[in-house]
Amino acid sequence: MQNYISRNELKAIFGSIAACLRKKGLFVATVRLDDEYRDGDRNISKYNYLRYPPWVWEKLINSRLISYNRLRAPDYRELLENAGLHVEQFEIDGPTPADLEELNTISVHPFFKNYSREELGAKQLAFVATKA
Repeated sequence: MQNYISRNELKAIFGSIAACLRKKGLFVATVRLDDEYRDGDRNISKYNYLRYPPWVWEKLINSRLISYNRLRAPDYRELLENAGLHVEQFEIDGPTPADLEELNTISVHPFFKNYSREELGAKQLAFVATKA
């Protein structure tokens, strides 16, 4: 699983997986949650993507060729459950104290106000889901 898929596309994909999954089948995935743009520019924070409102992100920064969805771990859990999947395991690689210090240097846009600092700082998640 990659984070290059939009929320609407993930909703459809998870629904298709739920429909195709056998009774004891497993859906296993990992998702990277940090700013992949930083891979190309170490001068920006790994939390840089949290600074922007959705319209700026979608119209000026995000690429139509390789879209980056900015979803957080709770969003993935919600999408899985709404697709009719039962989340057996959901492990989040949370932020270190240094990560939280770095996050505190970023002016996080109010769009992300419903997430905890730990959810915003999470770096990766892994999950196992079954047919509900």
